[in-house]
Amino acid sequence: MTDVEFSRPFDVSRFEDGDSDYLTIVAEAEERDVLAVRFDLAALPSLKADVTIVRSGRQVVAGAVMHADVVQTCVVSLDLIEIAVDERFEVVFDPDVRPTGEFDETIDFNLGADEPPEPLVNDAIDLGEMVAEHFGLALAPYPRKPGAEIDPRYTSDEVEERKSPFAVLKGLKQDG
Repeated sequence: MTDVEFSRPFDVSRFEDGDSDYLTIVAEAEERDVLAVRFDLAALPSLKADVTIVRSGRQVVAGAVMHADVVQTCVVSLDLIEIAVDERFEVVFDPDVRPTGEFDETIDFNLGADEPPEPLVNDAIDLGEMVAEHFGLALAPYPRKPGAEIDPRYTSDEVEERKSPFAVLKGLKQDG
């Protein structure tokens, strides 16, 4: 496992096909502080996930229901906004997927298609990092406080027409 902000290694070597486990993982205060920096948050008061792990043949499927309370900065007013993040996701881990991101087969990058499997290395998965990655994806990229309006001076559709330097030079050449 690598050094990550929110690490919860889970050994699946004891799992036979069809075996499953359920656990709840909660980020501690120090982990939340570092994750807040990683995801450019004003604060991360809570992060928790209920995770189900199931062995299916050689693959391991981890499904999670995640809840987090975050404080982000409004992109319009710069006020702090408290936001609840609730997300469900599922990740398939496969020992036949190489960690370098190379696959034995071509992957169709269809937006409606399922995500390709993640590598399952040494029969261990890091549930904390899995949750952290999906947490980052679930965050509002441009959080906006309800009712926050951009000053109309900055949204005008009128664009001041500027002459390019070449147009000015061309005009000088024709005059002379």
